[in-house]
Amino acid sequence: MPLSTARAAGARLAAEVGCGSARDVLSCLRHVRVPRLLAAQAVDQQPAHTTPLLPADPAAAIAGGRFHHVPVLIGDNRDEGNGWAAGIVQAGHPVNPDTWPDVVSAFFPSPGEARAIVREYPVHRSGGGPVFGAVIGDGDFACPTAATGDLLAAHVPVWRYEFADEHAPPLTPGTPPFPLGASHASELPYLFDLGGLPRDLTAAQRRLADTMIGYWTRFARTGDPGGPSSPRWPRRTVLSLAPDHVVPTHTERLRHHCGFWDTLSG
Repeated sequence: MPLSTARAAGARLAAEVGCGSARDVLSCLRHVRVPRLLAAQAVDQQPAHTTPLLPADPAAAIAGGRFHHVPVLIGDNRDEGNGWAAGIVQAGHPVNPDTWPDVVSAFFPSPGEARAIVREYPVHRSGGGPVFGAVIGDGDFACPTAATGDLLAAHVPVWRYEFADEHAPPLTPGTPPFPLGASHASELPYLFDLGGLPRDLTAAQRRLADTMIGYWTRFARTGDPGGPSSPRWPRRTVLSLAPDHVVPTHTERLRHHCGFWDTLSG
């Protein structure tokens, strides 16, 4: 959001919790009880642009080609939205044919958008959490990532991936209400040592991790992830990353309903 919008939102928050007229607003906010802060804060919190660090709206800059022209490696996970959907279901909001329209309406207040999403993503039986996960993942991750990749590729070399290990180890404890698949952040243990947490991977998953680490490090070193011992990664083609199945794919936009989301956002 623009810096002016962020400042106005901050001023409203400070006023709502009784700190608007304080001499030291930050010190006052630090003494506000956490539940009161959480109740007052807006759900939609974003970084601010029009600042020395981020002088322009990133979306507009990318669309206009006004960015540092360097190679880009960009991607997402096949089931990005499942973690959020599982959390919402566990919080007491089951997804079934009867509740589905109300669940969608809670997240998409426009009645026209909500009805369109329910038609595009029907729920035919109880346990529709994965459908909700697909809505979140497709609308907030997969399709925006695809659109951003298209804009970048008009100016710089772009390599795209989709992490697709449906049996990726969970990052958090507990039993989710449905399998999370390749959910948000589930690729991280394949690439990084997460603070010493054990990497509980099968032999095939370790081979995938080695392949991914090779891609990422070669890209960081040379601007090109390709290497003689790894499966070929064509530019402008999404590389699906799954254990013992690292292959280019051309169906990601169809699989994630991106034509629908393009129409909805347009």
